[in-house]
Formats: sequence, C-alpha cells, structure tokens
Amino acid sequence: MAYVVTLAIMAPFFVTTPYVGPIAKRLDSVDYSIFIGLPVAAALYWLLCRSLDLERERRMVDEEGILVHPRR
Repeated sequence: MAYVVTLAIMAPFFVTTPYVGPIAKRLDSVDYSIFIGLPVAAALYWLLCRSLDLERERRMVDEEGILVHPRR
C-alpha cells in the first residue's frame, strides 16, 4: 500500500524520457520525485506497521517452522 501511494504522489514530480510531470514542468524539468517519495514512503510504512503484533508474528513463524522442519 505504501509503495502504490508513494508512486502516485511522486508521479507529478517525475522527469523521464516519455513523461514529465506537471509539477516538474513548472520547476524547469528537474526531477524532485525522490525527495518527495522517500519521506512519504517512510512515513506511510511506519504508520501502516505500527499496529503489527510482533509477538503474534513470532509465534506464527515458530509454529510454521515446527511444521515445515520438525525438531528431532
């Protein structure tokens, strides 16, 4: 989700051979997309992962590990 949203936000700032975004055109065709995309992606990833239950994830990994590779 963070990746898709970030790409959509970066698109107006892109400068590529077939496409120059509208904001990039106004900024003399300078590609600022990475400077927009990196902080947006980081913030979205952090926000989306805050509710991740790490203890539950670890239990699931342990349980799957036992099923796939039983201890002898």
